[in-house]
Formats: sequence, structure tokens, C-alpha cells
Amino acid sequence: MIEPLILLAFGVAFMIAPGFWAGRSEANRLVRLREIEEGASEAYFEERRDLLEYKPSQRFLVLWRVIGAAMAIAAVGVLLVRSGPTG
Repeated sequence: MIEPLILLAFGVAFMIAPGFWAGRSEANRLVRLREIEEGASEAYFEERRDLLEYKPSQRFLVLWRVIGAAMAIAAVGVLLVRSGPTG
């Protein structure tokens, strides 16, 4: 019975605050870029250019909201089925 509730909680969290994950991604990108600027070696060819050119987009946030909505809907469905006449 606890699994659908956890799924529902995470689904709602993803829908309400998708920027939490994007913020961490952006922070990691900036930290790595700063390390390279300070002289750290690049992990792969043109890593610096990759970090400068390809920033997380707003579509990332929409994706997390869609995933959260799907999780919440699935959780509600499971809760409804489990609370049916046979319980």
C-alpha cells in the first residue's frame, strides 16, 4: 500500500518543483566549467565548448512535469484499484 503513495508523492513533487533537478544540473555544469577554466584537464575532446554551448533548456522542466503527471495518475489508478470492492 505504501508504494502508490510514494509514487504519488514523487509525481506531485516532479510536477510542482521540476526546477530542483534542473538547478542541480546547471550548478554541476557551472562547477565543471569553472574547473576547466582554472586549468583542470578536459574529460573528453572539447568538453569546455560542450559546456558553453549546450545549456539545460526549459524543455527539460516540461519533461519532468509530464513524468510527474504520469506518475501521479498511475498512483491514483493503483490506489483506486486497490481500494475497490475486494480491497
